[in-house]
Amino acid sequence: MSFEFPEPKTEEEAQRTKAFLERGAEVGVKDVQQFRADGGGRSTLATPATLKIGGSIDQILRAATGGDRKVLLTIDVGELRAAEPVGAAVFVAKPDASARTPTDDPSFAGILGFFFHSADHVGPSDSGDADQLRFELDVTELLKKTQRPSDSLTVTVVALPIGKTQAATAGVTVRSLVVRVVESVVKRA
Repeated sequence: MSFEFPEPKTEEEAQRTKAFLERGAEVGVKDVQQFRADGGGRSTLATPATLKIGGSIDQILRAATGGDRKVLLTIDVGELRAAEPVGAAVFVAKPDASARTPTDDPSFAGILGFFFHSADHVGPSDSGDADQLRFELDVTELLKKTQRPSDSLTVTVVALPIGKTQAATAGVTVRSLVVRVVESVVKRA
């Protein structure tokens, strides 16, 4: 059984909710629906990766209607190939995004940052036993403002150099990309 707690409007309501949670309520996030990309992709400094999601923006927003629901973009990163640190800009519903697309563009969802331990260890590889890098971006409001809601959703990952000039092949592999509609859940202990 789940309970929905609206944002408290008074101090008394806030204290009641706090006491309920302190008595041992279980809180979590439940997946309502998932929309997966058709495979992964590799974004290099020369070529961005555009992944198509199995669902339209309208379908995703309908699943996100009601309760305390959010739309999260979950990106699992594989191989990092670069001599120096790189980042990756993420754009939603903008398949023509490139390194020249500004971060104040309405389709900008966020930046993924990668920090390198040494030249010998720059991050996960595409082998099954490697550490996984997972990033989550809340794209709820961004999707609500998208101009073409009936279109299939695309996500474009643009590799960006940080610091020194790098080879055009430097970049990041996206193992998988999932759009998750989630809701907060509170259960009695």
